Amino acid sequence: MSTFLYTITNCERSDRGVVLLPGIPSGLVNHPEVKGVKQGTMIELRLPDGTNRRAAIVNYGVRVPVGMSLSKNILEMPFQITVPQSTENEIPPIGTEVWLPS
Repeated sequence: MSTFLYTITNCERSDRGVVLLPGIPSGLVNHPEVKGVKQGTMIELRLPDGTNRRAAIVNYGVRVPVGMSLSKNILEMPFQITVPQSTENEIPPIGTEVWLPS
């Protein structure tokens, strides 16, 4: 059974691809299905128009803002996923759901 992770509210380009924001909520990271997420894990993107795409995670982790101390707040931050992007069409639209396929 697939696991719903989050709905994309924004995307940012990075040197590795596209960061799908906001990211996996911290409370979901210890879910048995989500614990195994790492670079190379396939995710499913369910676009608002009903189409589905798969993408491999190229980067996964918490992005700590400059100047933020490493404190308990970091444990509450979402785990951001970056996927590859080679064309403009590969940027998922806002409202796309991110799923972890079974």
